[in-house]
Amino acid sequence: MNMRTVSMVLALILSAFTLFSGVSCEKGPDSGGSGDQHSSKGEKRELTFTPFMELNQCDVTVNSHAQDYLRSSLKYMKESFVELGISNSVQYPKYARVRRLSDGSYMLIWHNAANHWDNNGATVHYALSPDLKDWTYMGPLWEAHNDKSLNGRTYKKRYTNGNAIVLKNGDVMAVAFFWIKETYEKATNPDPYSTRHDHGIITKISSDYGKTWHDEKIISRGTHWEPHLMYNADGELHCYFSEGRPWISGSNSGTSMVLSKDGGKTWEPSPTADPYRVMRKKWHSDKDNADFYTYQMPVGVLLNNSSQMAFAMETVDSRDVNNNQTYSLSVVFSPEDGKWNNLQGDEVSTTKAIEKIASGGGPYLVQFPSGETVVSYSNTKDYMMHTMIGSAKADDFGSDRAMLPYKGSWGGMEVESPRSLLCVRTNTVAGTENSTIVIGRYILNHNITAAERTVVMDGMNSEWKNTDEALYLGEASDVSATIRCSQDKQNIYFLIEVRDKVLSTSDSFSLLLSPKLEGDRLGSAARRIRMNMNGLKSTDRYSGGWHDMASDVVVKASYDGDIANVKDDDYGYLLEVQVPRSFVDVSSGEILMNASLFDARASQEDAICNTADVNTRRWIAIKGL
Repeated sequence: MNMRTVSMVLALILSAFTLFSGVSCEKGPDSGGSGDQHSSKGEKRELTFTPFMELNQCDVTVNSHAQDYLRSSLKYMKESFVELGISNSVQYPKYARVRRLSDGSYMLIWHNAANHWDNNGATVHYALSPDLKDWTYMGPLWEAHNDKSLNGRTYKKRYTNGNAIVLKNGDVMAVAFFWIKETYEKATNPDPYSTRHDHGIITKISSDYGKTWHDEKIISRGTHWEPHLMYNADGELHCYFSEGRPWISGSNSGTSMVLSKDGGKTWEPSPTADPYRVMRKKWHSDKDNADFYTYQMPVGVLLNNSSQMAFAMETVDSRDVNNNQTYSLSVVFSPEDGKWNNLQGDEVSTTKAIEKIASGGGPYLVQFPSGETVVSYSNTKDYMMHTMIGSAKADDFGSDRAMLPYKGSWGGMEVESPRSLLCVRTNTVAGTENSTIVIGRYILNHNITAAERTVVMDGMNSEWKNTDEALYLGEASDVSATIRCSQDKQNIYFLIEVRDKVLSTSDSFSLLLSPKLEGDRLGSAARRIRMNMNGLKSTDRYSGGWHDMASDVVVKASYDGDIANVKDDDYGYLLEVQVPRSFVDVSSGEILMNASLFDARASQEDAICNTADVNTRRWIAIKGL
């Protein structure tokens, strides 16, 4: 008999002794309300939880949350955090990108800064991982080397801004910009044999998930930076990039592109011709007393159920006489049919654009199948990666939040699954070789639909399915929770699985429920259910604060661990909750829900949104009731 079985037998004996001896249960701490209404005891048993990434296995309806994106939020999965440094062959990293490949593995790309004071790349590196945790450094994708310039001299050819896309056939295409520093600023217009052809964009393909590479080709020659590969609505493969043209702009000169109609085998215009110029606007430099072009570092998406593309752009706003520049975040759109009017001469973009969304640069833009767009950027005030969740058309964005735990520069995002987002960026320690790359997973919490089932209230999860829609909490401490909901004609049911390696009766979980009311404020119909590993602690009503109320709410609790041993490697606790429909007004067929998870050891609360806020506009809607 193993130790866990022995523990379960002892727990059953103790439970029987308690039942017949009349010993009362220990009460947990009060986190609001006047006191515990219920004296209960969780059942100790061996538990198995479904990992969040294995939940939500239902079919995804495209743009299902297009109308209620402002209730959606991104929750950091703290356990997913990875930091890669010198031991992983990551040194002086910049411009990190992460991709989930077609076999479910992951690819990380970055370039190493040419030196301590130059952020531009010298060599593009990459690593592979089967699980986002364990990474294998694979070496250079493109390595700096000596090469002869068109002026006949030999210089160091450098590579920067590595990126990748998973092609429609499952292959991965990598892309980078190559350049020769000594001839870059001497590049001139229109002579095809000028030193501007020492620079350009290069691709290669892997058919074995990044292990080997083939078909290397130059797809455009010129002073191009920051290439981004994407498909348009017609299935064309597009490569967008910042076109430098220093002879007309002093730096960048807007966004240009080349395209392939055969999956990357051939590209147009030809590599030696000028690319198609598609997005740019003018800005004024006081230092130079001149107008220049901007819209740079393009990262675009083909919007769901649309032919229109949207691009997050770094935009130069000004340059003062002391050469101080200001930057902001813009979103620029293609024509609705996705067909560009290529810009000629001094023309500027006339398509829709949203300007000055935030102050900063290094933008990125992605979209979930459910409709929510997410834009990220490097904030100029705190040097953190910030994100905002936006509409399905990427034309409106909600509140701003910082992502990942470190300051740095140049990050990226990847929609890993319909409910998860990967964020990556460099953690920059200026002037040292200790800079690292950090990666974290964020879970998309949004409105859910309750499954239809009658739950057996036994404190177990056997009848709950991985097709149930689920929510996630777990960014504030080392404790995490998943929340699922189902319903029948009499009751609403919740299943809460809390992973906690150090169990305590001082930990708690609360569900806050409210009808959907005009004004988005808590009213007298709002209810709260407070629980811990021993079960129900109290049910409360709202009246300027939370007050105890009697109810027929039932909570069955189970836990797996040893409360007496705080150093023990506990598993967690499970709460199965039965809420009579009479407890909360469901007349509209939906209710609003907030939830909070409190970890006493870390003195941290993690919630869907702030539980002290009397406004419910960010609460999650539970539909299908």
